[in-house]
Formats: sequence, structure tokens, C-alpha cells
Amino acid sequence: GQPYTLSNALGDPSAGLNGLFAVLVGLRERADTGRGQHIELAQVEAVVPFVAEAIVECQLTGQVPKPRGNRHPTHAPHGIYRAGSGWIALAAESDEQWSQLANALGLEALARDPRFATESDRKRNEDALDAELSTALKDAGAEETARTLIDAGLIAGQVHSAADVLGDVQLSARGFFVPIDRAVVGTHLYPGVAEHFSETPLVPDRPAPLLGEHNRKVFGDILGMSDAEIVALEREKIIGTLPRQLPPKAA
Repeated sequence: GQPYTLSNALGDPSAGLNGLFAVLVGLRERADTGRGQHIELAQVEAVVPFVAEAIVECQLTGQVPKPRGNRHPTHAPHGIYRAGSGWIALAAESDEQWSQLANALGLEALARDPRFATESDRKRNEDALDAELSTALKDAGAEETARTLIDAGLIAGQVHSAADVLGDVQLSARGFFVPIDRAVVGTHLYPGVAEHFSETPLVPDRPAPLLGEHNRKVFGDILGMSDAEIVALEREKIIGTLPRQLPPKAA
């Protein structure tokens, strides 16, 4: 199959977190020495640690790691399986876990199957194992199956759709998604904050500003520019409250 390209922009939040850490270190250093300094940060370097396992493997073996999808170098089963109309992720990290997982799913015959007796056996016969699990789970409910395995202390979880995430019981209990009314677009749910402060809780008290909403406040009240200067900037389309319409590209 074709290599999978991750669509999430991991570089942006990773660089942001590294940048925050760097600023905090810089402020601490300034407090200790009275001197500030320039901080330079590369996004690529912020995400390289995400593939640390592959880099270490390449250095130790001299080989470029092969794509393995959701599989694990040694554990089996380890993957995502269709369960009814949804999907479930599950894994077994030991022979004991595999036996418990098979029994929890009512698959005692698989637990006794010599092809899957030990971890090395399961890894060697992983295609057959995945086929057996896929057949066994195809008519099961993802949420119910995941809950059964989780309640048994096993490694499992339902693969959530966007709608599932919005309706997640745990996220709802923590008040993560917050309804915010914003001009033009109306009221929608937005991610809240992950940090819960016991004394100073963070509350979203206003929506994100519209384009140019605070131009007058920033340029006039804060920067002290005159109305004529602000109007000139607007006339030259340096600032504004409407998105610029770019000409269509030539065919």
C-alpha cells in the first residue's frame, strides 16, 4: 500500500510548546542575570523526537525501518479492527493478556489455538490472527466491545469519529467543549482549555475577534494614531475589516 501521510500539522503545536518552554527559561535566566537573549527555534527540530524510535532503530540495525501500520515490532494482536459500524483498537502485550482478551471476547478457541500460543507464535502468524479477530468482531458493537475489554483491565478503546468526540461522556463531564456565540457564524462548540486551575479557572468570556475588529483600539487607543492616519491605512488596504479578494490564478 501507499505510505500514510499524517495530515495533522504537528509542527505548529510542537514548536509552540517548545517556544513556551524556551520563553520561560529565558525569563528565568533574565531574572537571575538581568540579561535578555535572542531565542531561535526550528519547527522541524521540534518534531524530530516524534520519530525517535525509528531513528534509534536505524542507528542500531543500520537498516531503514519498514512501514508497519498499526502493528507493533513484537506484540500481537496490536491494531485497529472493524467492529460493527465502528472501529476498535486493541492490543495484548503478553501471553496472559492475550488469553484474557480472547476469553473476554468469547473466543476461547483462539486462546487455545497453537498458532497463537505464545507471543512469537502470534507475531509469526499475525496475518491469520488479524483475520480471525476481524471475522469475530465484524458484527460486534465497537463501544460495547471496547467497554468489555476495558472493564476486564485490557488494552482497548473505541476509535471515535468527530461526532463521538463531541459527545464523549468524559469530555462533557469535564466541560471541555464550550458553546460560544460569534458574529457571522453563530453559536458553535469550541475546545476549551486543558488546564484546570483550582483558584483561577480559565473561562472563555468572549469569542475570537472578527477581522480588524480591534483596529481602532490598537492603532488609535494603544498606538496613538490619528483618525486620518487610520483612514489612510484602510484606504491603502494595509488594514481593514474585510478579507482581501485575490485575483483568480490564470489557467
